[in-house]
Amino acid sequence: MAGVDVTFATRYVWRGLLRSDVPVFQPAAWIGVARGRYLLSAGAWSTFEPGEPDAAEISLASDPGEIEAWFELAARSSHVDASLGFIARDGRHARPLGHLPPGFDTRELRVRAVLRDGALRRSLHLTPSALVAWDVGEIGGRYYEADLEYAATLIPEPRAVPFATLFLGVTAAWSDGMAAGGAARHAYFTEDGLTHWEARALVSMVPSAKLPLALHLLRRDRFARDPAVRRVSTDPLARSRTHVGWWELTASVRGSLSVR
Repeated sequence: MAGVDVTFATRYVWRGLLRSDVPVFQPAAWIGVARGRYLLSAGAWSTFEPGEPDAAEISLASDPGEIEAWFELAARSSHVDASLGFIARDGRHARPLGHLPPGFDTRELRVRAVLRDGALRRSLHLTPSALVAWDVGEIGGRYYEADLEYAATLIPEPRAVPFATLFLGVTAAWSDGMAAGGAARHAYFTEDGLTHWEARALVSMVPSAKLPLALHLLRRDRFARDPAVRRVSTDPLARSRTHVGWWELTASVRGSLSVR
């Protein structure tokens, strides 16, 4: 199996930090091999800013602004989906943002678990999940996310085409050892602990049974804890805001690979 995603976003926010305050184009591709309840996958992602960067805005200041490569091993049980992955991120020549240096590179191990069964899922249609990321590059420290998502089918019902699904979610994020003044040479946040939380609303639509295409319209709102994220820099060009909202439109193509 394989997939390609193309996203247009009005802003780019990473781990609660405002990386770009102008619209961005973000392509991604991945390939995976499934064996029973296991899936081994690998992929690449990048972000671009069309046109010339505006010196009056927060900007990655180069095309591509970042490149990311990853691989992941996922397993499914009757109650839990779990995954273990590694991500290598190349910041290219982005200008400094907060405590992040220009062209910052990170290496990250991450573990994710999604509860597929339980009282929340059966009675309230809520899916809880948790993410732990260990930065094994220049930063060091750990980053955590706890997420709760609600899903509802929009008209018509799922076996018909086209169909659409509504997802509502909220994410809370913490950091440990990633703040300024720690052992790391660089830092993500000015303080550890709760850094921010996000609310999101996603409408996912499959327009045709003849095409392996899905469209996703996503609204995200990040609310930062002041001063952990908001005052990450004295430079007004790099300073984030307590609330940042943005839209993402993604076209996803999925398919199966056959080897002869």
